[in-house]
Amino acid sequence: MYKICKTFNFSAAHVLETSWTRKCQRIHGHNYKVDITLECTTLNPDGMIMDFGELKELVGSIIKRYDHSFMINNNTKKEKKRDSNVIKLYCNPTSENIARLIFNEVHTTLGNMENEPGDFIKLSKIRIYETDTSWSEYSE
Repeated sequence: MYKICKTFNFSAAHVLETSWTRKCQRIHGHNYKVDITLECTTLNPDGMIMDFGELKELVGSIIKRYDHSFMINNNTKKEKKRDSNVIKLYCNPTSENIARLIFNEVHTTLGNMENEPGDFIKLSKIRIYETDTSWSEYSE
């Protein structure tokens, strides 16, 4: 199995609703790092799963939507700022949930890309870092 990984970055704020009192219940932000891993059993005629530039073009618009945004749970009890950069999620904007959401968006964007007839490029996993030492991962 061949695998490639491309790293993307975005900065965003969020507020978490938790069952305990922590500083993450206040509005705060992170400089997120997102690793997107693809896999395939074959390589294309150029000897690669996909050109990294092509992957950047496919995924860049997804990541750009999150950059400098404020992610909130749509059902939050906190005051909602009306702004075009507010992303209303239907879940608590934890790193685990953000990884799943980005996974689903990238999976949809990739569609059924093939390297060879019948050999599809698969989104293997999304790993999202909130800090250098704390990350979450989502895969199917």
